Parts: sequence; C-alpha cells; structure tokens
Amino acid sequence: MKGIVIKIGIYLFVLIVPFSNVIAQFEDSVSSVITKAVDYAGGADTWKNNSVLKVHEFQKRYEDGGVVIVDVTHTMNTNGNGYRMELSRQGKDLIYGWDGMEFWAMIDGHPGTDDDISEARRQISNAYFRFSLPFVLQGEIDEITYEGTDKLYGANTQVVKITYENGLAEIYFQADTGGHDDHSDSDVSGHSSENNHESGSEHQVQVEHGGRHHHGGEEYFFHFAENGELKKVYFSHHGDGSYETLLYKNNKMVNGIVRDHIRVLLNPDGNIHYESFFSEIGFINNVSAQTYKRP
Repeated sequence: MKGIVIKIGIYLFVLIVPFSNVIAQFEDSVSSVITKAVDYAGGADTWKNNSVLKVHEFQKRYEDGGVVIVDVTHTMNTNGNGYRMELSRQGKDLIYGWDGMEFWAMIDGHPGTDDDISEARRQISNAYFRFSLPFVLQGEIDEITYEGTDKLYGANTQVVKITYENGLAEIYFQADTGGHDDHSDSDVSGHSSENNHESGSEHQVQVEHGGRHHHGGEEYFFHFAENGELKKVYFSHHGDGSYETLLYKNNKMVNGIVRDHIRVLLNPDGNIHYESFFSEIGFINNVSAQTYKRP
C-alpha cells in the first residue's frame, strides 16, 4: 500500500509540475509581448513625458446614404485626466469633453442633453483607449491572457486578450483618478453606435479575422507583430458573439512615440465601416486645464 501511495504521489508531481510550468510560460509570454510592444512604441516614460497629444482626424464613413465625412480634433492628456474632442459632421458642430471630474457636451454652441453627455462619455473613452495603446495595457497586465499566435496577411502575430466586465469608462475615467468608458464601437462620427451601417461590397476588404475567437462579452484580442508593432485589434462589445476588426497602419515616429496615421474599422462581415486618416499629430505641453472645461 505504501508503494502505491508513493507512486500516486510521483504521478501527481509529474502532472502538476509541467502544468505549473505552462502557466508560468503563459505569464512570461504576456509580459514579454506587452513589454516589447511598449518598447517598440517608444517606451512608457516617453509617453508620459509627452503629456498632451493633439491629433487632427479626417474620417471617411461608408453609410447607407453614401460616404459621410467627419472632421475631428482631439486634445488629450496622456494620463487620462483631460480630453476635448471637436467634431464637424454634415454641418453640425459638436464638442465633447472630460475635465477630470465629469463629461460634458456642446451641440452647435448649446449645452448637450443627457444623451449627448452619454455619447461624449462613450466616444472619449473609446478614443482615449485607442490612442493610448499599447501603453495603457501595462496597467492591466494581470488581467491579460496569452492566446498564442495568429496570421495577418501571411505574417505571424502574437495575440493577447483582455475582457472588460464593466467597460472602459469604469476603469479609466473615474472622477477621483481620471479614468474611462466602455469599448463600444465608439467612433468620432457624432452618431451613436446603433446608427452605424455596413458598407457596400465595393468597400469590402479581405482580412483574416481570427474567427476562432468567438466568445460572449466585451473582449479584445490584440495582435502584435514579432517586433512589437500593434497590427490589429479584434473585439466585441455587443455580447452577441459578433466581432469587429480595427487595423493599424502607416506608423511613424512623433516626438519619440510611434503613432499610426491610418486606421480602418471593419464590420463583422468584413466591409469597411470607416477609414480614419490622422494628420498634424503632435505632443504639446502647458495646456491650460480650462481647455477641458465646459464652456
């Protein structure tokens, strides 16, 4: 009997030790992928020292009624305690803001409704998150899992996943810390996500969606090239199992930080939802806190 017990103990040891090694390898993989991505993008210290990012965005949206152009200027503190978004769409002027304590909205020079403020929260949260990648992932590294490798246009990518239970604003846009909002398919269209429509087939793009990732909830899969470059974000926030794809393109160095100059958002069916072209990207200092205050 004693011999049997010893053998069982040995078998358990043989099973448990390799399993623990696998867990450790996954944890090391997550840390390695995120560290490499942050280093490729310029480093966390450089991102923090470039305290305010200002970007002009020209967005081309493919909607049922045709192509819609949206013109946007973003001004954001890299630490998340201030954001101002100025939009122009089809003759309508909107300003969305976060002053570190509350969100606000102005529509054609008038204070926005509660719905407008909710839209400001949604859009600012999503924009801040996307502009802050990959740096923002360092603070969530304990929540990230390693998903292995995938292919994008024939090239290998390392894939990591994070799930947001309550959305981005709850994490990044708390009034006492200056945090953010949910990862809805927010964009800078001036319209809420339910008004988004798929494009016609002439705008369809063939990409590898990573279709093996079909889970419910608000999930994000980040695809990094072997050198750490962020290539794709594959995400779902609807809870219905549908996934959208955000492609990052045309990276260039700006003040020591690698910034994408083109993004393409694809609907679940692969049609282009919108294309964003970024220009006048720069980092500035000494921006007045009044910039983020409600007018």
